Amino acid sequence: IDQWYIQYQELVAYKKKHGHCNVPFRYNNENPFLAAWVKRQRFQYKCKIRGKRSHLTDERERLLEELGFVWDSHVAAWEENFSLMAEFYQQHGHCCVPIKQKELSDWAKRQRRLYRQSLRQAESSNTKSNNTR
Repeated sequence: IDQWYIQYQELVAYKKKHGHCNVPFRYNNENPFLAAWVKRQRFQYKCKIRGKRSHLTDERERLLEELGFVWDSHVAAWEENFSLMAEFYQQHGHCCVPIKQKELSDWAKRQRRLYRQSLRQAESSNTKSNNTR
């Protein structure tokens, strides 16, 4: 039996239990290798779409997609937090999340910091281009 399909079945069981395929990196309940396997599938997918050698066949990609596999966990996490922020805004009419809602509060702080950094970088590049004229 192919080891890939054994881990795939473990992921199917995980999804049935948790409702998603985003196995946390520190997950080691019944299968300590599942998180590493999921990470490996994402890596193989990146290789495949970049035209590099990959063990991810079209069949395996299809199976994972049918299961609801998320190829970019960072984008998925950002979108989830953005959705939570939109919900918070609908309920409260502002985006000043109290510290007691730690995860969303931390995410909001990080987004504000990144926004300020991008403004500073834009100002810096505008200043440099004005000085070269």
